[in-house]
Amino acid sequence: MSETQGSKNEQIRIRPTLIIGLGGTGGDVIMRIRRRFYESYGSLSEFPIVGYLWLDTDRSEKHILAREIRDFVRLTDTERLMMTINDTTAITQNLKEPGFQHIDKWWYPGLNSLGQMNEGAGQIRAYSRLAFFHHYQAIRAAIVDANKRVRDPLAQEVMMKSPILKDQGLLAQVEFNQPTNVYLVSSIAGGTGSGMLMDVAFLVKDVFQEGNCSVCSFLVFPDHFGSVTNDRMKANSYALLKELNYYQFGVSHFNAEWTRGTTSKVPIPPFDYTYVFDNQNAAGQVTGGQPGSQELVFELLADSIFKDFSHGEFADHKRSARINLRQYMNKTYDYEHPRFKQRFIQRYGSLGMASIMVPHSRIITACAHRLAAEIVDRWGGLSAADFNDADLPRLVRQEVMAKVRLQEDEKNHDVLYSLLDTQGLGDPDKGKSRGLIDELTQWKQQRLTEVERGVYRQQNLSLRDFLDRAHQECEKTMWAEQIGANADQWGYYPRTIRANMEALLKRSQEALQQHAFNLIDQKNESLRFAEAVLKEASAVLQQTAEALTKQSQDLQVKLERRQKEVQRRLADVARQQNRSGWDGRKGVILSYVADRFLDCLVGDRVNPGLLRCLLQDRIYKEGVEFCKRLIPALSGQVRADGSLTGGVRQQLDQLQRDLGQMKADLMVGYNYFSQKEKLPQALLLYEATDVEKKYYPAYVKPNTIIDTSKAVLARLERSVTGLSVDLAAGRSDSWKRALLAECRQAFLGVRSDFHIIKVLFSQVDDASRVHHLKQIFARSAYWVTRAGIHGTFRIPAEQVHTMVGLPGPTPGMDPGQRSELEGYITQLKNLAGRELSTDLRYYPMPDSSELIFYQEAGGFPINYSSRLPDLREAYLKLYTAGEHLHIDCRDKKFHDLMILTTEERQALEEAYQCFVLGSLYNLLEYKGEDYVWMERDGFQMRPHPLGDQFMTLLRLSTHAPTREKLFAKVREQRQQLLSSGDEELLSRYAAILELTKRQAWGEDWGRKTDETEFPFEQMMSIRVLNAEVEAVLECPLVRRLGPDAFAAKVNAQVDGPREDLGSLRQDGRLALKM
Repeated sequence: MSETQGSKNEQIRIRPTLIIGLGGTGGDVIMRIRRRFYESYGSLSEFPIVGYLWLDTDRSEKHILAREIRDFVRLTDTERLMMTINDTTAITQNLKEPGFQHIDKWWYPGLNSLGQMNEGAGQIRAYSRLAFFHHYQAIRAAIVDANKRVRDPLAQEVMMKSPILKDQGLLAQVEFNQPTNVYLVSSIAGGTGSGMLMDVAFLVKDVFQEGNCSVCSFLVFPDHFGSVTNDRMKANSYALLKELNYYQFGVSHFNAEWTRGTTSKVPIPPFDYTYVFDNQNAAGQVTGGQPGSQELVFELLADSIFKDFSHGEFADHKRSARINLRQYMNKTYDYEHPRFKQRFIQRYGSLGMASIMVPHSRIITACAHRLAAEIVDRWGGLSAADFNDADLPRLVRQEVMAKVRLQEDEKNHDVLYSLLDTQGLGDPDKGKSRGLIDELTQWKQQRLTEVERGVYRQQNLSLRDFLDRAHQECEKTMWAEQIGANADQWGYYPRTIRANMEALLKRSQEALQQHAFNLIDQKNESLRFAEAVLKEASAVLQQTAEALTKQSQDLQVKLERRQKEVQRRLADVARQQNRSGWDGRKGVILSYVADRFLDCLVGDRVNPGLLRCLLQDRIYKEGVEFCKRLIPALSGQVRADGSLTGGVRQQLDQLQRDLGQMKADLMVGYNYFSQKEKLPQALLLYEATDVEKKYYPAYVKPNTIIDTSKAVLARLERSVTGLSVDLAAGRSDSWKRALLAECRQAFLGVRSDFHIIKVLFSQVDDASRVHHLKQIFARSAYWVTRAGIHGTFRIPAEQVHTMVGLPGPTPGMDPGQRSELEGYITQLKNLAGRELSTDLRYYPMPDSSELIFYQEAGGFPINYSSRLPDLREAYLKLYTAGEHLHIDCRDKKFHDLMILTTEERQALEEAYQCFVLGSLYNLLEYKGEDYVWMERDGFQMRPHPLGDQFMTLLRLSTHAPTREKLFAKVREQRQQLLSSGDEELLSRYAAILELTKRQAWGEDWGRKTDETEFPFEQMMSIRVLNAEVEAVLECPLVRRLGPDAFAAKVNAQVDGPREDLGSLRQDGRLALKM
């Protein structure tokens, strides 16, 4: 990443990057990198051009970073691949089958079965490689998909529009025209990472093809893991380094056959840059040696990789150091022994970084989580009631119920009037003006008019029968439940009232919900308040239902009285119609009694008649039904756990629960980020209580919560109640991102107010300041120590880059403090015991939170590390004991890494003499495919199994007691032979030496004359044979006979039958018959 000036925002150029973590170490470092992105930018989604892939065989994640932070930076399913195998024996016992023959080529025969593999590879590297082959297609697809994601053109658009980057004054430009950067992080000690490292590295190169990626590896040595480090981990490490060295230098390509019948020749080397980290740095600083001591290197790797995405001069020069050191990585280091040379590739590097810091990003992140939690708390009213409970009944009855037109008391009858609406709309206004009661009154008037017109006479009915029929027909229109449960079959009046009730129910539910939402979204009231309003509204409705139920019950007495009164009036009508002696007023009287009868049916508000009472009873009952159905529509039903299901209150209750969970999540973040972080490579000028006592109170003012809340809602163009929709749609992350992004704005002043140089001079005294600088400077040395043994490579000064990142000044800062600080640092260059470039440079950086010391060295052979002898010792111990340590059973091609000491060189030369001459003298017997030395022990022969040729030489060179005994027997036999004076025996021996030399030379016999032109193993054998020929020529018998005469006799035997010379062994060698 680099920056250019000239616009309002700083432009940062970023390459698409893929970070691959292998095993527990790789996973842990990935999580720490993600944590840094989260702390600095508030969201991982703001950097879509950085991709992650974690490969492991352990589902338990027991080695990965603390669970609290994992919940914030958790990898998605596309970013992690658990390569477990349910039954390894199903593969390893069928390797001869067609589907597994490509695995059989490298699998160790007889390797113990691991069975189920879901909690790691058991420190057996071959099983990790087996998991790679088993999941090869998924791994390849994951790498391809990850590259597509980081190179997606939409990633550029996301970063260009990122409000978080804009808030920090940054404008991102993704360099799609550059190769993808691939970082590969692994321990070399365990089974998983160490076992699949080579295959993953070459798979990356195969996927990206030549020139389309730059691969940088970070390899952690076993001693970082403290007391849990064992010989197996050390041996695994050495085995991996031997393989890596082989594929860095020993061959032209990696022969990849990951699927049966498909072979790829992937060019070497596997990595463009290989950084190694042992447990001691160039200044002598060591890790703790206890469990957890790996924290230092994990944090170092995460910090170094993360800073490759920063901007400013320091970041630019840090990145360029790697590029500048590459010129030294193709060189070889040649060590000249007296009679041969060892050559080692210088393709390795290391780095160190340490800082003094006030963790601004972490502080801002902690404060943002706390403020966000308080905003969420305010939205939900989660902590405590923010209103007066005692005033709620008055508020709901006089304001809320009036607003939504549901008042029902002595003065107001919104519900009952709504039920009387003739349009079936449940509208109280319409019910007051032209309701069903008006229709009933009109019905009475119409019947009275018909009586006056004599309609009953036209129908040949008596007045009584006419009125009774009218009464019965009208009463049928009042029938409801007695007809059936289906309201559509009810009489006109109850059917209309039911329609009104359904419409009123819908309108009331929507109105109360909208009113509750308006309280939250427009009046900034809390969910708790809105829910309390709905709860009180439910209580009012319950009271209304109870009152209406009582009125209906009271009405039953009146209905019974009205029924009897109707019958009396009807009998009076008949009596009046049947009386005689009318005086001419019969029509008036009959109209009068008819009116009285109809009035007894209808009546008025004060004295309602039977039909009106029936109508009232129906609206009372429907009013009760309305209340009973609206209450759960508002409140829902209470579950066994106390939560609600259904209803408006359930929505608010669920939203409140969701907000409660969101607050809890945010508080987890606050509690985590406010802790003082364990950063062994940094000095933190910060205490665990500082966020709560210093930083948060300094920036949160009385209106901060309300103002930030409004800003968040404006940014999202949503309301608080809209959150329920987003949560249901799985969009909670967008709320959290917006909330935290906006909350971060309140604390950006931390960067200038608490500039690291200000804090360093204001909070630390002079003596402590110098002490801290020395301490941090020492911690920043690259994490490899030179082996203090003969011949070890020394890193030239030009191959070590040392730099200091100093933040630029801020307003109000004393410029003298920076000058004084540079003076202190300059004095540190002479720190004892450190290979250090004298050209220490200072570079400005925009981040005011830390003072960084950085050192990088490159271009040294792997045996530069002081840890290699210890790793080698464990390797030889287990390897010679028959342990399978490599990823390929054809492991003899992986050469040793160490410069031989004088003692080791002598031991190796003796081992070759023992092997070559011991075979010629038949002291070493060849049985099957292994060599055995049968040592005479008194009257018995004691066998010493030594293995194949490679293992025999290795065991003889590393196990002095066996070598010395056998070498003594070889010297004894040789002395007897050379001093025997037996011309025939000695000439046969010389002839066997000549034929064995030709066998050793192979196809190069007669073409090469210099033994150093041969591979090492051939060279050593030829050297032993040449030396033995010289010894024969110098013996007394040959000098007496003369060299020419002896040569003629030898040549004649060389040309003669082989069986005359000696016995032909199973290994194809001739052994002298003594």
